[in-house]
Amino acid sequence: MSTFLYPFLDDDAITDTASLLGDLARSAEAKWHESGELGASTVTANREVLHDAVVVLRSAPQILLAGNGGSACDAERTARLLRIAGYRVRSLVADPVTITALANDVGVENIFARQIEAYGRAGDSLIVFSTSGASANLLAACATAQRLRIRTVALAGYSGGPMGHDRSVEFCLRVESASVHRIQEAQAVLIDHLVAALAPAPMNDTS
Repeated sequence: MSTFLYPFLDDDAITDTASLLGDLARSAEAKWHESGELGASTVTANREVLHDAVVVLRSAPQILLAGNGGSACDAERTARLLRIAGYRVRSLVADPVTITALANDVGVENIFARQIEAYGRAGDSLIVFSTSGASANLLAACATAQRLRIRTVALAGYSGGPMGHDRSVEFCLRVESASVHRIQEAQAVLIDHLVAALAPAPMNDTS
């Protein structure tokens, strides 16, 4: 596992501890700089789309959020920050009873789409988070949202992946990277900018 994160490591060749620690420090610093540069370039590249998405999200009566795995953590974090800012928010990853019931009864690919059918209304907005941009259940969620006239925003890596070309995704905030680690770090920066642009909520959106 360590060689996946640090390819220069070879357990059989480690004889100089000081040299190894130096390599580790240089690797960590290089990754820190790479992450910072990608975060900054991602915000710059998405500035217009981010602005347009913010305009739509600010007028939404309700904002729904969804993601899988680590992206579910991003959805929860964004939901918490938007609630603090005064928005009416529903995280579709927050209730394990609902998620597991839907996964068991109608399949994992429908765990978000069915919740959108139950909780979403025309004029609401949906934000989905995906490292790959290819999650089938998030694409299904966006398709359902589009059918219900719910506006859709996606944060997606791999230059947007399938979400970057899907008609049901109205605003796609793309990370131009194929590294899972760097994508998630850049998306964290996008989330910070998105929330900062949205806060505080308009007075008529705090119900």
